[in-house]
Amino acid sequence: MQNYLALTRSDLVQIENALSPRFAGGNIGNVIAAAIPYVFGFAGFAVLIYIVFAGYSLLMSKGDPKAVAAAQANLTTAIIGFIVIFTSYFIVQIVGQILGIEQIQQMF
Repeated sequence: MQNYLALTRSDLVQIENALSPRFAGGNIGNVIAAAIPYVFGFAGFAVLIYIVFAGYSLLMSKGDPKAVAAAQANLTTAIIGFIVIFTSYFIVQIVGQILGIEQIQQMF
């Protein structure tokens, strides 16, 4: 059995590197930092498509109260989605600044 109290810093770094998951871009933090702009971009595009779809449904409802209500519900859902995405962007930025993560601060 190895005495873990006698390990040096370089030994601990080697153990951490051996146990941490590695990906093509480095560790999992680098992969997440690289993926965040694409996730926000895809979410924004999806909200845009959903708003266009809700507007089209509203225009094509032809005054039917059920169709108008369904289209308004879709539009409300899309607007709430936009607010969630907008808020999550700022939360990610605030967390990046509080924790001092330069990758997050420089990605947008």
